[in-house]
Amino acid sequence: MPLVTVCSTQTGVPLRRLQFFSYRAANGVTAAGPRPDGSPASPAFEAAVDRFWDNPGGEDCGAVAGDFWPLPLGSLQAIAAGTRATRCRPCFQTGGKGEPVVAESTAFSRAAFMELYTDHAFFQCMFRAGGVDADGLESMRASVADPANTAEFFGGPTPVLTVGPGATQAAAVADLGSAELCNVLYFAVLPRRLLDAAANRTDLPAIAYTYGADGGWAQAGDGPYFVSPTAEQVRVGSPEEGLQVFISERGRPLPPGGITSLSDTALLGPNSEASLLFTRRREFGRPRFAISSISSSNRLRVNIADFNGYWLQYALHLSYASFVEEVVKDIHTYPVTQWLVDVAGYVGLFTGASLFSIMVMPLLQLLRRRDRRESLAARPLDTLYSPYRTVRASRATPGVMGDLPSLVSQGLPLHIGGGGGGGGAPPHPACRGGSGRGGAAAPLHRGGRVAAR
Repeated sequence: MPLVTVCSTQTGVPLRRLQFFSYRAANGVTAAGPRPDGSPASPAFEAAVDRFWDNPGGEDCGAVAGDFWPLPLGSLQAIAAGTRATRCRPCFQTGGKGEPVVAESTAFSRAAFMELYTDHAFFQCMFRAGGVDADGLESMRASVADPANTAEFFGGPTPVLTVGPGATQAAAVADLGSAELCNVLYFAVLPRRLLDAAANRTDLPAIAYTYGADGGWAQAGDGPYFVSPTAEQVRVGSPEEGLQVFISERGRPLPPGGITSLSDTALLGPNSEASLLFTRRREFGRPRFAISSISSSNRLRVNIADFNGYWLQYALHLSYASFVEEVVKDIHTYPVTQWLVDVAGYVGLFTGASLFSIMVMPLLQLLRRRDRRESLAARPLDTLYSPYRTVRASRATPGVMGDLPSLVSQGLPLHIGGGGGGGGAPPHPACRGGSGRGGAAAPLHRGGRVAAR
């Protein structure tokens, strides 16, 4: 199986507000993750899963967003108000620890399975204008009103919540708003519950509220108190949380931009069950896992972790779509001949010249010249040409070839043969024996014999 990384879509979220509850590898081994109440993960989970910060900016994410408890209230307040920017976000990763897990089937029942949760109430305290919505408030008030939690909220030498004379606890809990619940649950009670010897710590915020007889909660501690963002302070993007899934090659170092720069990714919405299929590809020598299919269905909201948070669920099935590896490489599909044809077409378009006039016609002329040279070379040297007839002189009569230049030098026209079929030019006196009629040429000789045709 490849390396699978799951990160929160929101930056500036404390590490433990994203929980990985259960993991089943492709080989069927199941492991239980840590719980929000501080219960540790199983040894099998620790051996297979990494928890870390996606931190491309090289920040001290523990000081900026918080590793566990106490939460850095001042830094979180600045992030929520939009006065501080951070790129820290919590992540989980599987497939990088221990022996590689081999996927033996593409069947849905053999897919790897992840069950994760995000603390919906905390995300809304941080990123929703006005704080927590009505569903979250109802769940958080129920946690405060639970008799099992009364001592932590209303008891002790320095109670977090105090109900004044003339008021009832039920009415006081019903009047708890988003501002009080965000401070009481996340920055007052939870640190004391989850930290060892919290009573002796001096770095916890002094958060307390008093409910008066005339109704309404008032701050009774020195603080500092957390304030949810206003509509003007909400950062660009949806205040709702989500998860981002990255798939990469096991053992391959991350690019300089970190997890965020990986291209093979999918987004998951809250309260959803998704099936993510991928195919291994090799693009120009680099391995990739292209996500070929993803389907999802909605789930009902469930509060799974008591007053430790109001959580939203993400169920993710991961499997190969196919074990066939795709290879992508450069193959030239535009040959030189096609390029030449296109160039000729553009030249003809702008000049009027055609492919025939540019290439074919010159080639034909070249072939004709070659044939003419070959025919000239194949003819005898003693062949004479005339507009009327061809005379072949015998090399045995040397006098003939010697007289022709003298006749030409005297300016006398040389007629070989008379006009045929009814007349022709009268023979010159030098052409002895010519008849001027008929088709036969008079023999021309001086002391020799010439055969005329």
